[in-house]
Amino acid sequence: MKKNKIIIILIFFLQINSFCFAQNPLWRVGTAITIPKKEIHTNLCYFSKYGLTDRIELQSKPLAWVKHPNFNTKITWFKYKGQRHTNFIRSKSFVIGSIHGINYPTGTLRYIQKKNIRNLIPADAEIPPIFAFRNELLITTNLQRRTSCKKTNLFLTLKIGAKFALKTDKTTLPYFSQSLYYRESSIYHDKLLWYIGLDLDGKLSYSTNYTLDIDYYSIALKTEHWAIEHKGLLYWRLGYEKRIRFVLGYKVAYSNYPQTNISVTPYFDIGFMFTPKREDHSRLFDKEQNDPFDDRKKQVRDKRRRDRKKKKNEEKEKKEEKEDE
Repeated sequence: MKKNKIIIILIFFLQINSFCFAQNPLWRVGTAITIPKKEIHTNLCYFSKYGLTDRIELQSKPLAWVKHPNFNTKITWFKYKGQRHTNFIRSKSFVIGSIHGINYPTGTLRYIQKKNIRNLIPADAEIPPIFAFRNELLITTNLQRRTSCKKTNLFLTLKIGAKFALKTDKTTLPYFSQSLYYRESSIYHDKLLWYIGLDLDGKLSYSTNYTLDIDYYSIALKTEHWAIEHKGLLYWRLGYEKRIRFVLGYKVAYSNYPQTNISVTPYFDIGFMFTPKREDHSRLFDKEQNDPFDDRKKQVRDKRRRDRKKKKNEEKEKKEEKEDE
């Protein structure tokens, strides 16, 4: 019985804490880019993913489905390739994507109530069917340009998101005393949870990447309940084919709900990636995709254009010489 309680608490914690756990390589999760078509990423804590197309990614946490069904879709909508221009904005590359998710927490909440786990939910509390939704906008840009001898290994992503819930009836669920539970369960009380943040993804070495971020959370638009959170992650690609991913990190949070407190939490994750073929995972996009952060394609096109123009001029000069003769 004690083991079941621990498992349920872990599943509930994993489900509501979507941003607190380890990420995939920086070129896939921390940015607005989806994983390649037919590629599968399995993870212990974070969302497992499947590349439906080169621009649509399906996400879920299979371990939580027994009591907490969940499903996300990540979409890459737009790519803009920066040009060589004096204007700073036009010289930068941008990728715009979004995440849309739904989960059904009623099963977990009712189980916690039935088993009276840590006295979180009173026995007489009403828990109707609840559907929770998540919508998030991602805008990614490169902080350094990729060239023929230097890779783009630093990306900045702006994220703006909101969570809300729909219920089939009224609920008498209490507010949880733990800050994370309090924040995530606030949407069950007809409140909007919104957040804004920045993610910095970089590479330390061939097999070592890092993620740093800072987020601001607010319960409702006009409220005194808010939080500032920061996390740092280091993750390694291991194994003969570099398909195993191991992550270590931390999270620091300052919040004033339900009371002012500061927390520091360690994190870890381990995952395995199934790929149709071995890819060059040092780049943000696959080779067959239009990579707006890659300058080499433009260099090749410019060279071909110059060669054609030079050849055309030479032929014109020869023609003029013949006419003069």
